[in-house]
Amino acid sequence: MLGRIREKYRENGIQGIVLALISRFPGVRAVCAYYVYRLPFDKLVRKQLSVGNLKVVLVKSDSIGDLLRVQDKPDIFAERFQMGHYGFVAYVNNDPVAYLWGQEGPVHVERRFGFEVPIKDNQVFYYDSYTIPEWRKSGVGRALIQESIDFFKNGLGKSELIAIIETGNLVSQKTYERMGFVREAMHIHLDIIGKKINKQLARMITQ
Repeated sequence: MLGRIREKYRENGIQGIVLALISRFPGVRAVCAYYVYRLPFDKLVRKQLSVGNLKVVLVKSDSIGDLLRVQDKPDIFAERFQMGHYGFVAYVNNDPVAYLWGQEGPVHVERRFGFEVPIKDNQVFYYDSYTIPEWRKSGVGRALIQESIDFFKNGLGKSELIAIIETGNLVSQKTYERMGFVREAMHIHLDIIGKKINKQLARMITQ
């Protein structure tokens, strides 16, 4: 127990300790603390990418084979297509190496914990980006976001992305912030004997 508390403190300071303690309460089945991030398209920090022969494609349900070459989740991908979500695949030398997903409103239901994230009419919820290990830190992930934003802006008439990142995921937070994402608020989701509670904390607590 003491080791877990130390780990949570290193990840997220006092907030991490509080969450670790809450998770030990009787009846608490799940605890998730996350930040909501927002990126107005006109605030995107674009970067010239050095990856040669890179292209990003909006894929259709009949292109699921390329998604499966990146990660083997056929049932999940098929479900997303049925719900009208948008899947993008990044190719290097015609080989699929990464993907991301986007969704229009009104809400996104987080798969693992089951909480809901509201999506406004001008927003797209960006989620589940994945890059195969040998292409991580190459700029492929940034390319996916930049190209998908062009589609969401010009094809759908949207003006910003929103996303969520767990509070302990400091690497992703820094990456998003370098691209222009702004941290809006922190939420704590609790599942207490089947009763789900989502509490948004004030901005002053999360800064």
